[in-house]
Amino acid sequence: MRYGEECGNDHEQSENDDQGKTRTSGSSDGFCPHRLSDNLKEVPETHAKTCWLTLYHLPIYAGSALLAWPDEWPWLFVLGPLLILASAVDIERFEIPDGVSAFLALTGLGRLAIAPTLPALSDLVAILIWPSLALTICWGYYRFRGWHGLGGGDVKLLIGIAIWVGFDGATFVILGASISALLTLVGLAMIQQKSLRDLTVSAIAFGPFLCLFTWVAFLYGGLR
Repeated sequence: MRYGEECGNDHEQSENDDQGKTRTSGSSDGFCPHRLSDNLKEVPETHAKTCWLTLYHLPIYAGSALLAWPDEWPWLFVLGPLLILASAVDIERFEIPDGVSAFLALTGLGRLAIAPTLPALSDLVAILIWPSLALTICWGYYRFRGWHGLGGGDVKLLIGIAIWVGFDGATFVILGASISALLTLVGLAMIQQKSLRDLTVSAIAFGPFLCLFTWVAFLYGGLR
């Protein structure tokens, strides 16, 4: 259905039938009940996909947690759901909700506040260095290539990641996520028989890689 044609025909029919009645479609404010109905149908479908993607994450995150089971295991029930939600939404929409990134950072700060020891200076520096470096890469890629190779949501997510896993952990997360994402792109190109030129314009969600390696870094806390 085309918005302009459908609503325009409804408007003309309404005027021919009863010119005194209020127009219900094709009005000057652009409202069309058919279009609204289509949008409402898309909402549950989007939520359903996100829910299914969340369920797909559970075996990986829960299984690895059971194998490692760190001393700070109560925090698994805080960090895990946030990482899974950020990953699932990023796969579905190519964006990471600001609320998830903000809550990740706030809970990380809360964990540091009640920690028996003060965080190392390098951990505090990581909160500034890694997001700033990611923002620089994002800007530089857009400046020279004309499109964003790294989204702003990933940069915001890195702030919370650095708070949770510190400098060494964040270094591991960024390197591991970058290499894994690159290998995934190469693998997809080989499966789809694409050239290296096509590979440079391919897009995959980077958030899931960041989240997965953050989970690994937290489970094996020696990285902090």
